[in-house]
This record gives sequence, C-alpha cells and structure tokens, in this order.
Amino acid sequence: MLLEAMRTPACGVMIARGDLAVECGYQRLAEVQEEILWVCEAAHAPVIWATQVLENLARDGIPSRAEISDAALGNRAECVMLNKGTHILAAVETLDDILRRMQNHQDKKSSMMRKLKMANTFSFSCLTAQCNPGDDPSTHPVQLQDSQAVLKKTPAFQKHPALNNSVIQES
Repeated sequence: MLLEAMRTPACGVMIARGDLAVECGYQRLAEVQEEILWVCEAAHAPVIWATQVLENLARDGIPSRAEISDAALGNRAECVMLNKGTHILAAVETLDDILRRMQNHQDKKSSMMRKLKMANTFSFSCLTAQCNPGDDPSTHPVQLQDSQAVLKKTPAFQKHPALNNSVIQES
C-alpha cells in the first residue's frame, strides 16, 4: 500500500490511532504504531501522529500523565495533530515544549526495529539486483568479494550497530 501511495507526488501517512486500535486491537497498538513509523521512515514518507493527543489539556485545561508521555512519542512523526478545544493554545504551547525537549534526546537514543520474518528469506539475487549495467560497482553499498556479499558502511548503516560488522567494510 505504501509503495503504491509513494507513486503520487504528495504522499503521507496519518497514524489515526483510534482506528488503528479497532483494526489491530489495543494489545498490539504500540507495536503496530512503531512498525508504521519505521516503515515510513525507511520510505521517506511523512507521518502525522493523530487521535487524542493532549485531548484533556485542549478540552479541560489539564493533561493526564499518560497524555504527556504519549505526546512525547509524537517526536518521531513529522506532524502532530491536535483536536480543537477551549484550551487549544495551551495544548499547542505544551506540545511545542514537549517536542523541543524530546528532540534533544532523539540523537543519542534510537530504537531498533525487531527483525522482520521476511528478513530470513532475503536472497543474494536481491543484493545483485541493486547494480545497473554500466554502473561503477565500487560506488554501490553491496559488493561481491570471494563469493560473499559485502556491505559497505554508509551513513545509514552507521545508525544500525546491530548489523553484522564482520561483513561490513569502511567506505
């Protein structure tokens, strides 16, 4: 679905968490939200974090502790959507403060997505398909050495220390 949407000039994903909870169940909501964020980040698709963000604060003027923690998770999205309310200005100011503070933590701490089941079926043909005829193979992150695929370190790889360093060389 995301690949199809990316073919349009303007593509983004809204994580409507109320609808998502109905579809996947409350038990899996946090896990599915995280997976959507990771997939969208990999696809360079912007994300809108929505549904009941600081709702009590916007409506009643007092947020719950859970709302503050929940709003902080919106830092990984490109946009956070608030609902209208009589205290919406306070909600916007609070959200701005929370997101600015959380931005300082994002660089020093990054979550790792769990291994996907399809990763076990990744074949060498997928690696070799990345080079086009006539390309200089030394410029590609995937190279063949002694019949073994070798991944060259790129800036994207450096964010993922869990990759097998024995098959990654410096570029």
